[in-house]
Amino acid sequence: MREKGKRAASKSEAKWKPISCEVNHEHSNADDMFEGLIEIEELCDYGDEHFVKNKKLKIEAIDTTNSDFALNLDALSQWTQFPISKPILKAIEELQFNAPTPIQTECIPIAINDRCDILGAAPTGSGKTLAFGIPLLEFLIADKQSDSSQRLRALVLVPTRELAVQVNNHLTAIAKFSNVSIATVIGGLSVQKQERILNNLKPDIVVATPGRLWELISESQCNHVNTKSVQKTNYIVVDEADRMTEKGHFEDLTPLINLLKRGKDDRKRQVFVFSATLTFVHKPPERQIHLKRKMTPKEKIKFLVKMLGMRENETKVIDLTDKGIGTPSDQLLAATKIDCLADEKDLYLYYLITVYNGRTLVFCNSKDCLRRLINVLKCLDVNPLSLHASMEQKRRLQNLEKFTANPNGVLVATDVAARGLDIANIDHVVHYQVPRTVEIYVHRSGRTARAANKGLTLMLCSPPEHYHYRKLCQVVNNGYELANFPIDDNVLKVVKNRVTLAQEVDKLEHKLRKGKAEDNWFKKAAKELDIELDDEDRPKHEDNESEKKLRALKKSLKLKLKQSLIPRSCYSSYLTKQGSFKLPVVKGKKAIDMIVDAGEEATPLSAPTMKRRKKHSKKKFKK
Repeated sequence: MREKGKRAASKSEAKWKPISCEVNHEHSNADDMFEGLIEIEELCDYGDEHFVKNKKLKIEAIDTTNSDFALNLDALSQWTQFPISKPILKAIEELQFNAPTPIQTECIPIAINDRCDILGAAPTGSGKTLAFGIPLLEFLIADKQSDSSQRLRALVLVPTRELAVQVNNHLTAIAKFSNVSIATVIGGLSVQKQERILNNLKPDIVVATPGRLWELISESQCNHVNTKSVQKTNYIVVDEADRMTEKGHFEDLTPLINLLKRGKDDRKRQVFVFSATLTFVHKPPERQIHLKRKMTPKEKIKFLVKMLGMRENETKVIDLTDKGIGTPSDQLLAATKIDCLADEKDLYLYYLITVYNGRTLVFCNSKDCLRRLINVLKCLDVNPLSLHASMEQKRRLQNLEKFTANPNGVLVATDVAARGLDIANIDHVVHYQVPRTVEIYVHRSGRTARAANKGLTLMLCSPPEHYHYRKLCQVVNNGYELANFPIDDNVLKVVKNRVTLAQEVDKLEHKLRKGKAEDNWFKKAAKELDIELDDEDRPKHEDNESEKKLRALKKSLKLKLKQSLIPRSCYSSYLTKQGSFKLPVVKGKKAIDMIVDAGEEATPLSAPTMKRRKKHSKKKFKK
């Protein structure tokens, strides 16, 4: 295995070092288990000029003299070292991608020259789409020169509809000057319309979610995407692979992968698998520690290789993450938290939105929490947008477009928006509820601090959520607490008055809606049974008094919203050491800049508290 690994590594100039992965030899023999599989590797000593110096790479020089495209060689100096055709280079120049990212630098030459299957793990926002997209398009351009037939040549599988649309847009932009066609197959839209598009366009690449793709294959009469055409595809891409292969999720992926395995010879098919948490492995629950050992990163890679039908002796694993956790660097991402009660989360969220400029993405764990939060923010004139799995697909895409167009927009979403979405310049990501797993935290946080931009995450942590918060810190922050988000108490008092009124308005509106729903149900049931209801039979509600109270609360809230966030007392209570008055910043500065100015140092988690919690949980389990 080591000799094969050395031969494969010699094909690329990048300096590699093996990740130390402990294998439990009582259960398996590591050498036998991973025979033929190239070792897990991570990039080190990355330099800008290393591809120029390497003579072993099979990279042909790009002849730009006799070209149909006028290329700016100075702008493309770092791209022309790769075996990329002129149509792709022209698109890269137009998109103003000055230099490839590390994951692109490692994947593109290996995928094109060596025709390896690629397992890529890199931080969120590092350009993984083009890392597989450019080689994919290069292969299709070459294939279509020798075989001009219109057939399905490549499949790109993604977990969410929004990510499918985004990947389609990115690939279409890179393929602008080529003859490669791309189409999207996702749920929430008309099956018949998508079937007509596929039969008329006959795309070379289909970007799809597993559920709708399997529906087209098994139930529809689509000529272009069917059992035979899928089995003959030359290239397969699985994006966000760890999410796609989770047990209990994407049940349609299993028969789809089995169909692919029964089709084309695996030696002729190239597979790309990418994610930001590809090599991260969970610890088993405490109650199962004595029954179930922890899977190693190598074993997880082996599982993915076998499940997805990759070529074990020609699989290259490129891991640019820190122990499997692909969050942006500390220089780009400021991770903060606020300890508060559950009822105070609305207060601190509204404080962030009101005081600081920037686009804010708020994540909730459930749709019920999302709907309640949306109503409260609407009462506060925030005009939030929502995104969750139960929404119509057309509305989901419209809300994403509106959010992207508004520099101070607010989007409240479930974890359907946590993976892969590349929305430009998201300044704040708020974990309104503590994420359930480390992977969810990584992918949520990865919506900001993308493409060398700075960003901030804020976790609102209530006392019942502290246990999960501490478990997250142990993994993602090396056992240290997240930095505390700075709060101006004077501004907070004004904000609190507004939020308290908004919460009362929301509760009263909910009560009235519930009462009206009960009345309507009684009326509908009586009509169907042909019964006349007396006043005594109808449910009694204090609608008139409640409506009067609601109007008074709304009027009071409207007056509060017109008042300044800076109370008059601030003009005399902010005397600094230099003798000047310091006023709180309201809608003039970004939160990330305030965190940098505060410069708070991280504090380690309280070990005794963790021990007490563990002992308590064990006693409870024994009972």
